[in-house]
Amino acid sequence: MSIMYPKAINSDATAGEKRVFSILKSALPDSYYVWFNARINNRYPDFIIMGAELGIVVLEVKDWEFNSVIKADKNLIYTTSNEAKKNPMEQAREYMLILINEFKKSQVLVQQSGKYSGNLLFTYGHGAILCNISRESFITKFGNVFDDDFVIYKEGLYAIEDDVVLLEERLRRMFPARFDFPPLSKHQMDEIKRILNGQINLETVNKESVCQVKEEREVNSVLTGDTLNMGGGSDSKKKTRGITVKKKSYVILLVCLILILSIFKVIGSNRVSKVNSEFFNNSATSNEKFTSFEGYIERIKKFDNGAVLLNINNGLESWEVYIGKDIGINQNQFVLDSEYKFTGEIVDYNGTMQIHPQKTEDISLIQQSNFFPAAVTKIVDGDTIYVLDENGVEIKVRLIGMDCPELGSVDESGERASQYTEEMLFDKTVFLEKDTSEVDKYGRALRYVWLDLPDSRDIEQVRDKMVNAKLIVDGYAKVATYSPDVRYEKIFLELQ
Repeated sequence: MSIMYPKAINSDATAGEKRVFSILKSALPDSYYVWFNARINNRYPDFIIMGAELGIVVLEVKDWEFNSVIKADKNLIYTTSNEAKKNPMEQAREYMLILINEFKKSQVLVQQSGKYSGNLLFTYGHGAILCNISRESFITKFGNVFDDDFVIYKEGLYAIEDDVVLLEERLRRMFPARFDFPPLSKHQMDEIKRILNGQINLETVNKESVCQVKEEREVNSVLTGDTLNMGGGSDSKKKTRGITVKKKSYVILLVCLILILSIFKVIGSNRVSKVNSEFFNNSATSNEKFTSFEGYIERIKKFDNGAVLLNINNGLESWEVYIGKDIGINQNQFVLDSEYKFTGEIVDYNGTMQIHPQKTEDISLIQQSNFFPAAVTKIVDGDTIYVLDENGVEIKVRLIGMDCPELGSVDESGERASQYTEEMLFDKTVFLEKDTSEVDKYGRALRYVWLDLPDSRDIEQVRDKMVNAKLIVDGYAKVATYSPDVRYEKIFLELQ
């Protein structure tokens, strides 16, 4: 039996979630760990599965009946209740990307050197389970909306119910990029457990299950990093770090710890959010209203006088950071997706809390962005080019999210697309952005190509600065997206 967090599923879970919980618990061996509704940056994926030789898989479970689905595409599922619900595969993929960002913050889980330095040491995947819909009926009505590798239909759920080999094989098929890796060590698995258990949604853990969780299934203390001993046994009392606690008090103890952690976050770490900013503004001891905040740049606004306004997000909350011209910074040093730490004065600007750094030392780059400069050396056709990267290595690049006609087409549309791309790119410096996949089966790097660094991912920025989008807008290409590389799919469809 796999090790479950929590040990028992909460009563308000759907019938499908309860069934999948039971299957994962009984069918997988005890070397596997499974989380239900773990909180990841205020998002709640249905299931997260970890295995030493598997890696990580995120699953979304849906109880939809076949007759309740009236329309389906790669983005949305439309039901008879006139609701547009997110495609569960896309939903699971988004959860997976959030999870990857959390894991990459730990040096224990990333490669430290070589070509893939900074990438995770293990594979990761995502998928969906449609408990009440058969594959044949769904495809007959809606076509190939889902990639078969990433979805388990009703008959597939029956098949894996008592077959651990088939279950493991189905999970392995859910990896967008597969590679061999050494089995995760105990230290690495403990680190993943620490990250996930630190974000468990305690509301889903009922009192009975909390009291019965044994040592390997304990909830890690977010405050100390140690493990609370809550094993259920014949003893009426258990000791936690020298404190004797009655069994019935465990839930109260956990709640107290969470409250203490909240106080630490508000006062001890001096990190102020929009919710608690009033405390700092009114506190008699808050003569210096300073804070530090780490996050990724998600929007950039440059002013003619040399100042810059940044929107920073760490997955939990967001801040505006205003950097005045007097600091002497270069506006162009800030790139979308770069991770920074900003320290500065807290200022209420028209009801929005901003951080105002006072000097260059208050601005620290933690991680470079996902945009890399390259020099275009050759045009193969409308959607394939050669570039030289920063290290002088020549790379063949396939522009993704769209498709140009092939060279040699009867109407010469392929030649026109190739000429358009050459006029726009040859001998130019561009910026390459990766989505999820690194390369395709032909070894081509899969990238979005930008003429200039974007200030946001708004449709206007994509239309004006991204080559992939320009080919679509000007009629030289059609939208063609393939999971998991669908970051700009909605924008491309709007532009087409």
